[in-house]
Amino acid sequence: MSDSRTLIVSPHLDDAALSVSHVLQRGNATVVTIFAGDPPAGIPLSTWDIRSGARDAIEHMEVRRAEDRNALAVYPNVDVIHWNYVDNQYRTEPLSIPDLTSAIDELAADFDECWFPAGIGRHPDHVAVATACADVEAQGAFTYADLPYAHRSARLRHGAVEVALDDAQANAKQQSCACYQSQLAGLRESFPRLDTVNLRTEWFWEGPISSPPPGLLASLLRRRRRP
Repeated sequence: MSDSRTLIVSPHLDDAALSVSHVLQRGNATVVTIFAGDPPAGIPLSTWDIRSGARDAIEHMEVRRAEDRNALAVYPNVDVIHWNYVDNQYRTEPLSIPDLTSAIDELAADFDECWFPAGIGRHPDHVAVATACADVEAQGAFTYADLPYAHRSARLRHGAVEVALDDAQANAKQQSCACYQSQLAGLRESFPRLDTVNLRTEWFWEGPISSPPPGLLASLLRRRRRP
């Protein structure tokens, strides 16, 4: 188990387990999930949540937070923080990137190592968190490739360090990801060529997103602005 204190910033309730299992397995980590807050009361179900079998948006988020705690309990000495930002599919107010940067920056100051998402996949929540993290002052910063999105483009993994999980690591990841029962059907439908609970390869860059993958953040932001 690592002696350093590691922070992993996860846009959604499952991104850390899917993307940085090799870091979680070292232990002594804290995962902060940004978009883990309850949707507004009475808001209709999103298309994704309907596909996931939800009947009530708030109850479904409670289920997802419980799944996340169970998934991350698979790993040694991992703390779980759920922030109250609302997922894009239910957001009714604009998200303040500067406020998000400040909140992450304040949290990151207490850690020796910080892992930030690259924003691969063009999901607005992932891009928002990547944008916010680009201005976070953190020691020992790393940028991870968002899975399963990163499997679709070798170009967006250019220059990344590839991590191949061994059998023991892959089994632990499978056990962890299997806890996200409400999400697995939708993920498998969206990524039909992917074994969602056995993603044996992960990628990362050393440094914050603003430096290691040259132009990656700018590329993602340009792609996001397209109609």
